[in-house]
Amino acid sequence: MTETNGKVKASIVIPESLWKSGRTFEIIRVHDGVATAIAGTYDENTHVFTFETDKFSTYALAYKDPASSSNSGTTLNSSNSTQSTAPKTGDSNDVRVWYLLLMASLGGLGFWGLSKKKEN
Repeated sequence: MTETNGKVKASIVIPESLWKSGRTFEIIRVHDGVATAIAGTYDENTHVFTFETDKFSTYALAYKDPASSSNSGTTLNSSNSTQSTAPKTGDSNDVRVWYLLLMASLGGLGFWGLSKKKEN
């Protein structure tokens, strides 16, 4: 199922880090490989953006800031544009340490095996 029988209203609470006076929001919908901008309404008091759609798709929140005198055009920014290139997974292990331990273990097993072979 990729489409609904009619329009469905959806609302998104805008994170505080994206609150800014004059900022406008929209939804980018990707459906069957085609990206479409969907307008909606934003309530600056409740910080809720509401839009309507008739498809089950991938959605992204985007915003536009008003053009400033130092910028000649309007900039479109994705809500995840501040994400770092490497996500923080909580795994603080350094893989090199584990490879070094593996190599030391294999070397120890090899030395032990050779010493046993010489005894026989």
